[in-house]
Amino acid sequence: MSGQPPHGPRRADVGLAAAAQADTAAASKLAPFKPVIDDMLRVDLDAPRKQRHTVKRIYAG
Repeated sequence: MSGQPPHGPRRADVGLAAAAQADTAAASKLAPFKPVIDDMLRVDLDAPRKQRHTVKRIYAG
C-alpha cells in the first residue's frame, strides 16, 4: 500500500486546485455602472430630501 486512500484525489492535488481557484477573481458586474452611481450620490448630497434618487426614479431612467 502506498498510504493513499483507494478512491478520490490526493491531498496535494486538492491543495493545488484550491490555490488555482483562489487566484482567479470574477469580473465585477457592477463596474460599468459605478461612475453613474457615484454621480447620482454626489448630486443627492446637495438635493432636498424629497428630490433624492429613489428606486422608482432610478429604474424610470
